[in-house]
This record gives sequence, structure tokens and C-alpha cells, in this order.
Amino acid sequence: MTKQKVCEIAKVAAAAILSIGLFSAALMGINSWAFARATNATLSFPLPEGDLEIVQTEEDSEIAQNLLADVFTPPTVTVSGSRWQGYHEVSASAMSMEDAAQIGAAYIWDVFGACIDGMHIEMFFSAWPSSSRTYWQGSIYPSEAAMLEEMARQEAINEALTRDINADISTYTQVNVLTAPRYHFMIDAVTGMRIDISYRNLESIPTVDTRTVEAHTSWRWTVLDSGWFDMDIHEQMGYVGLSSAQFEAYTQTAKDLAQRHFNNSTVADVQLVFLGIGPTGDSPEGFVLDSLSFSITDDTGREANVSMPTSSAIFHNWINISTQHNDFIPGFFYEFHEGGRG
Repeated sequence: MTKQKVCEIAKVAAAAILSIGLFSAALMGINSWAFARATNATLSFPLPEGDLEIVQTEEDSEIAQNLLADVFTPPTVTVSGSRWQGYHEVSASAMSMEDAAQIGAAYIWDVFGACIDGMHIEMFFSAWPSSSRTYWQGSIYPSEAAMLEEMARQEAINEALTRDINADISTYTQVNVLTAPRYHFMIDAVTGMRIDISYRNLESIPTVDTRTVEAHTSWRWTVLDSGWFDMDIHEQMGYVGLSSAQFEAYTQTAKDLAQRHFNNSTVADVQLVFLGIGPTGDSPEGFVLDSLSFSITDDTGREANVSMPTSSAIFHNWINISTQHNDFIPGFFYEFHEGGRG
């Protein structure tokens, strides 16, 4: 099987995953299966709700034997610099924008098992004074035309709000699943070290939050009256009915995602640090668990924040893995604010 054929198969599999919705309870199983196919690994995430039977054909078995992690084929993509690039001059020590884009493509392949062949990557170089590294960041759009259309939508929003801060921008705020970026990544601009990565499944998101302001306000009072913010995380787990089996399932999912992200080190510790809640689908007076955030440490001491939605989430349809906070210069923000006062 040729490398081009491998990439094509992975691309088709990724497209199928995108069309269903990454974080339904069933698709947790599908995505882990797809990743196993893409890396020849044996991965099976326990499902928080129910179970999923995967029926593999002979062709599937053939693919699993041939899609090895080291056969990643650089995809054919178009690359452009960000329109905001003027804020930071690309340093002489940084790798080229094109090389960084390909490292980002491999990053996406390793973490999500997705080939981005045929897509467009918008690249941005950053050199923030608060960080000890410089970065290349990439946003992956379906095409360059899609990126330009999405830019036009954002500019229309900015223009409307500039004219009138209270302007009705509902026409522009609906997510366009055909133009919005699917993936974002950030790498060290010099070494290529993996820093952040995220995925957004646009096909599963409601385009508009139709609840009224009154419903939003009522729901906030429901949360406050419940004493949610006075509970510790274990009490919160019990309040939303997160069972031990479900907790273990989400923990294992977060651990495996972090391991793919760390790549050259090993996960050493996993801690649940935050539970996000959202309104129930049928009543603004109740709430359900809709996201979890974990702090995961590797054997070098580097910490990653891994955030993911639950199968009951309404407006969450993403996964995010971030280690950028490890690069903040100690005391920078304190000194910055102190300096500002002087």
C-alpha cells in the first residue's frame, strides 16, 4: 500500500468522524478505533455511557497492519501567513512557516488520527514577552477560500460593533461549518516541540443559542442556589451523578490524549481539576455535567491541561490540550501589573 493511499484512507476516515460528531458517547469509541488504525496501536477507551461494537472487515485489518505511526506522509496543503503577522517579526532562529505547518500536520495526525490533505493552514508567529519561547501557531481551514470567507464574517462583526456596541450581530454569529477552522496547533518555533492542540467538531454544534436572556439569568440563579461553587470537586461529581465507571472512562481518555501530545515522554500523573456544567436540553432550571478538565504531568515534570466535553454537552464540541502555561516567565504578570501602577 503506498503512502499516498495511506493518507487517502486516513482522510476518508477523518471525514467520516467529522460528519458524526467527535464527542458523542458512541464516537469516543469510534475515534479511539480510528486512531488505533492510524498508529497500529491497540486502544480501547471505555465508554461513559453504553457500549459500541465495532465490526472490522478484512480491509480494515489490512489497513491496521499498514498504517504505522512512522509512515506519516506530509499532506498537500496550502499555507499563508496571518494577516496579523505584523505584530511580531519572525526571528532568525525560527524554522520556516512551511516547515512549521508540516510539523503541525504531523501533530494533528498523531493526536487525532486525521490527515489534513487538501486543507489550508493559516500560520502566525508569536514572540510574547511573557513566555520563554517563541511559537508558530496554525489554524486549519477546509480551504483558503473558506478562510477568506471566515475572515470576512469576523470583519463584518467588528465593523458592526465599531459602529454600535449594541448592534444586532446575530446574522454574523452563526457558525458556518463550511468555513470555520477545524484544528489549531502551537509548536515551539525553533525546536518544533508540541505546545497546544485543539479540535472543534463543527458539524455537531447548534448554530444559535436560542434561549432568552431571562432563561440565562434564571439558570445562573439555579446554579448559585444549588451551592455548586461551595462544593469540592468530589461533591460536585456526586451532585451531577458522575459514576466511578464514567469518571475512569473520561480519565483514561484524557490520559491517552495527553500521551499522544507529549509524544517523547510518558504520562506520570492524572488529576481531575475542574467540572464544567451547562443547562439541560429541556429546561433552563436544571444543569448537567458538560465538560471535564484534567491536569496531567509527564515524567519530565511538564504539565498539560486536557479539557473535553461529555456526551451530555450541548454547546461543547471540542477538545483542547495545552502546555503553554509551563513557558510563562515566573513573576512576569505580577511585575507587569506592578509596573503599570507606577
